[in-house]
Amino acid sequence: MPKKLYFYINSEIKWDLEMAKQNLDILINDLDIKCFNFQRFGKEFVKQLKLSPNSFIQLAIQLAYYRVHNEVCAACDIASLRMFRGGRTDYIRSPTNQMLSFIQACDDDAVSREAKVQLLREAVDAYSILTEQSLMGQGIDRHLLGLKLQAIEEGLSVPRIFMDTAYGLATHWKLRTGQVTVDFNYIQTKKNSLICFHKSKNKYRNI
Repeated sequence: MPKKLYFYINSEIKWDLEMAKQNLDILINDLDIKCFNFQRFGKEFVKQLKLSPNSFIQLAIQLAYYRVHNEVCAACDIASLRMFRGGRTDYIRSPTNQMLSFIQACDDDAVSREAKVQLLREAVDAYSILTEQSLMGQGIDRHLLGLKLQAIEEGLSVPRIFMDTAYGLATHWKLRTGQVTVDFNYIQTKKNSLICFHKSKNKYRNI
């Protein structure tokens, strides 16, 4: 039978708890939250076009970011590794050459509508392949993390790749995305990064 645990909380622990509450309040207040309800179409329409809804929305998020900041940034979606024993998550890196080609062509009047549609399909397909690879444990980020942690655990020098400027830029996530089951979907932090959650529905999609 489960036994109830009793904890002795002295004045020092109470003080630490109070400080933790205050620090949490600071973090909570350091957020800008906005929910956008897109009602023109939803995932069923995207499926009718034989496109992955999640890949489609990832492309839309990247396009929106590019239109605001005029750049494609390091961005990641989350893939669950629950098919593996002890598996947790890995990242799906959404920026691809195909995605960049579509984004640059999207607002270019010199590019035909048919060409844009083809570039969109190629970008969506490329992201879907990356998603499948990550779900199968073939992503790169957790393997690199394991390499770094193993070096630290064994007292070895951390591989030079982790000190490289390019690696630092590639892992400074300015855009984090994912699917959630809650009703709030878009969070912008004041730390130079965006967190976008989206909820799939048949008729519309929250962002």
